[in-house]
Amino acid sequence: MGLGGVWHTCDTCGTPVGGGTLPAAHLYGGYLELRGAFPDAAPARSLSPPRAAAPHAPGKPFGAKPLAFWSKFDVADWLESLNLGEHRARFLHNEIDGTHLPALTKEDYIDLGVTRVGHRMNIDRALRLFLERDLSVQRDLDMGM
Repeated sequence: MGLGGVWHTCDTCGTPVGGGTLPAAHLYGGYLELRGAFPDAAPARSLSPPRAAAPHAPGKPFGAKPLAFWSKFDVADWLESLNLGEHRARFLHNEIDGTHLPALTKEDYIDLGVTRVGHRMNIDRALRLFLERDLSVQRDLDMGM
């Protein structure tokens, strides 16, 4: 097989060495054949929090309550559900309940230790989902549904 450029094969291991270009199938063929070869391996998990939590959280009481009725423990569980449990203790210590969440400012978040912009954005995005859900439920009640 022509390798192009100034490639040669290592006498010890047979690996292509040098400059130029190699056909992709030659380089990646073995790797692609390994996909699925380890069925017991756990799937890779991202360490980043999800973009937004669903407005329901099975097994957690906060998911079934309007935001205004969340206790500080509900807020702490909600943070856990967003993979932001590192902020749980400070929210509990500062007694942040559901009535406080919509009014929190950037400065409040920083005072609470949420200094990463991405974490604040994830909290805001997930909070918006619950606020929209509560608004929708209220609209349905007002319309007699």
